[in-house]
Amino acid sequence: MQNRNPASRGGSRPASPDARHQPAKHGVWVAIAAQAGATINEDVPGIAALIDPHGTIVSRLPDWRPGCLIVDIPDAPRDA
Repeated sequence: MQNRNPASRGGSRPASPDARHQPAKHGVWVAIAAQAGATINEDVPGIAALIDPHGTIVSRLPDWRPGCLIVDIPDAPRDA
C-alpha cells in the first residue's frame, strides 16, 4: 500500500538509532545513503546523511528530494 500522506514527507525523519550508535561505538565518521522515490506499491523517503564519531547527524538532505550531499570531514587528530 502506498503512503501518499504529504504530512509523512516532512523531512524530519531521523537516521535509525543503529546508524547513530555504530559511529559512536567505533569512533568513526559514517556516510549513509538510501533509496528514495516511489515504486508501484511503495514510497521510500530515503536518507543521505553524515554522522560524526559521537553519533550526531551533522549534515543531511531532506527526505523525498534528489540531491547531492557534499561535506568536508575533518582530519583525525594525530597523536603528539
